[in-house]
Amino acid sequence: MESPCEIPTPHTQQIAAKSSTPPSSPSRKQELMTDKEMEEVETVFRERISLSQVERTKQSVAVNVFALFTQSRRAQADEKLNELTKTRRKKWRLAFADVVGRKASVSEEERVSLMGPAERKAYKKECYR
Repeated sequence: MESPCEIPTPHTQQIAAKSSTPPSSPSRKQELMTDKEMEEVETVFRERISLSQVERTKQSVAVNVFALFTQSRRAQADEKLNELTKTRRKKWRLAFADVVGRKASVSEEERVSLMGPAERKAYKKECYR
């Protein structure tokens, strides 16, 4: 018993005959690549992929280095700001102590170091009288 799919019809025989015959036209043979050409294409493709990956990693490294640089600069700026704030607080504390008439908890050396150049000059003149 033959199954209905295997019943040969003239149409299916033509399709089978066409597909079983190899392409014999010269233009079709020229389109196909040899194994050597395929290997060359593969190596070029792999090189390009690896180069693009290298470029991407270089860019990410540059971005990370820039981020670290800005973080360190930001930290330095924060330290400087804290230092300025501390000296400003000491100056205000000294000024307040002078106005109120209390003794400040700042030593004489710190007081002199916090003075500006003109104040320091006047202070030295007073000390050496």
